[in-house]
Amino acid sequence: MPRLTMGTAMNKAPIAAYIEGDTEDGVLAGLEKRGIIKAGLIEVGNKKGGKAEKHHALRLELRAWFDEPLDARKPKSLLVIRDQDQHQPEQVVASVQDLLRPHLLNAELAKHPEAKGVYQLHDPASKLRLALVIARWDGVKQFFKDICNHAMDDHVLALALLRPTAAAMLNERHESRRVLGVDKLLAKMQTEIPDLLEKNGLAPFIYAKDHIRFYAALLGIPSSPVNFAKIVVKHADENALRSHFASLLAAVAFLSPPTT
Repeated sequence: MPRLTMGTAMNKAPIAAYIEGDTEDGVLAGLEKRGIIKAGLIEVGNKKGGKAEKHHALRLELRAWFDEPLDARKPKSLLVIRDQDQHQPEQVVASVQDLLRPHLLNAELAKHPEAKGVYQLHDPASKLRLALVIARWDGVKQFFKDICNHAMDDHVLALALLRPTAAAMLNERHESRRVLGVDKLLAKMQTEIPDLLEKNGLAPFIYAKDHIRFYAALLGIPSSPVNFAKIVVKHADENALRSHFASLLAAVAFLSPPTT
């Protein structure tokens, strides 16, 4: 799937995705490869730059699209993925609504009726359909209670710590890594590394991404979040994938309603 870097060129795929970090790109690509998201349905439009630059890219995309005459304007479906970090969900929603209000004065994102952390807007008059996913997975706290800067990495780490996922990832590694065994691998991640931090007077990690880098090192794979996300999605059980990414998949479903 071609993945573009500037929003103004994004007219090929039905859904234009605007992400906050690299992990989301790995998750979307991995779900597409597994066939859970339809191939070619989504293009990521702002892969470069930090959070501020990516936020600005979405602003430019909206401005360019709303500047088109209504009768010439093609319908637009936007998937916006934001980390919750330490913000309240209402703050994240407000930041996206602020991008819309120069063009839609009364823009209000409504909670998805079933999916947690998903907010949506459908404005037929302007031809815009937008879904916001606020990335947070509380299930990761059963492994690491101190994580509080929530992001898509929460979902990925929680999946990676499931025994079937860990075993499948380890099974693909060189014998020098496989000899570790899944029980020792998970024990090092969940107990030994946190204990080592405590013994050295270091604060526990509050980002899932920090745990992910140690996990990648134990497996002997590149530690970039996007690469790790792709590997986890490749090896996770499909039912687990659908559960952990239920909010993301609900947002995609909202943006691609069945045609009649």
